[in-house]
Amino acid sequence: MTEQNSAPESIDPPPLPVEQQPRPFGFWASAIWVLLAIFATGLVDIMWTSSIGKVADWGEGAQVSITGTIGNVIAIIVLFAAVRLKGNWRFEDYIGLHVVPRRVLFLWILAIIAWGVIYDSILYLLGQPVVPDENKVLYISAPSKTLLFVLIVFAAPIGEEVIFRGFLYRGWLASRLGAAGTVLLSSLIFAVLHLQYDLYGVAGAGMLGALIGMARVSSGSIYPCIAMHMANNFIAFLYTMYEVSRDTISI
Repeated sequence: MTEQNSAPESIDPPPLPVEQQPRPFGFWASAIWVLLAIFATGLVDIMWTSSIGKVADWGEGAQVSITGTIGNVIAIIVLFAAVRLKGNWRFEDYIGLHVVPRRVLFLWILAIIAWGVIYDSILYLLGQPVVPDENKVLYISAPSKTLLFVLIVFAAPIGEEVIFRGFLYRGWLASRLGAAGTVLLSSLIFAVLHLQYDLYGVAGAGMLGALIGMARVSSGSIYPCIAMHMANNFIAFLYTMYEVSRDTISI
């Protein structure tokens, strides 16, 4: 009689140590490519405003939903082209698309939820709104809540993580910054890109980026980063939906 052993959980082999990996883009080359990717996303918004926006007033929510989703896809394409031009890397290896055990994903998702509870509790104790007015306006003005959901919960987390904890992390990790400096600096830039919020919102974005960066360093993979970002944005979307519905009922 032959014994049938259950197949072990399939995970990718660990990535090569840094000293054995091909040389990635340097500090400034990485920054320039990321700026090009962000600029490309901005062009989508400009093209919308100068064309469709002139003939159809669909509101801010529609514009952000459509241009944001398209822009994140274009940003990934720009960085994919950069890695292909580099020639000695596979894109998935460069940005850290390495499968990790499910328990690792689960623990980091729990960490981001715990951080969210603490952060929102601090906002509440300080008398600050848990849901920024900007989020409410965006939700109310979006004619398609489904499209907005796709942007907030899927497109933005994937695009931003490929940019910050994928492409930028890989290049800066090999620079003099090292892991700690890369997490800190990329988190500061991530916070600056959320200047549409007040000081509390910007600080929250920076802390979110730092926690996700820690997951990147610890796991060696971008998957926990994407999962954490998605979980955070999903909860934020539910908060916003609840607050808007409550405000509507109270009127």
